[in-house]
Amino acid sequence: MATLMGHWHLRGYTVFAVERKEDGQTIGYAGPWYPLDWPEPEMGYGFRAEAHGKGYASEAVLAALQYAYDELGWKTAISLIDVRNEGSRSLAKRLGAQHESNLSLPEKTPAEIWRHVSPEVLKERIGSRVMLDEA
Repeated sequence: MATLMGHWHLRGYTVFAVERKEDGQTIGYAGPWYPLDWPEPEMGYGFRAEAHGKGYASEAVLAALQYAYDELGWKTAISLIDVRNEGSRSLAKRLGAQHESNLSLPEKTPAEIWRHVSPEVLKERIGSRVMLDEA
């Protein structure tokens, strides 16, 4: 929790909690993330196993990308994916991200850099509809 709060104070943003509308259960997170030792701004995400395969992650990451591009002014975004995480790799592919290169995260975990679509391509794909609840 302290890491997320610190990120908010340093960067002015952090990842969003993702809740299921039906019951308000927190099922994961998605959103802008840029630790000081990261190569560039990342679209981070992670979901509980019970939420896999139901479209929640795709919807949340698309909404978070739209937010990062429209509200934060990002021109690009990556996702750093642990090489063992096939689920995250599959989601990145479904969202149109392209594998760009490999690196080791600070914990020496082998990871892949996946480049997300540009703001222009994202707008073409989703149109101008608002994806974030304005509650």
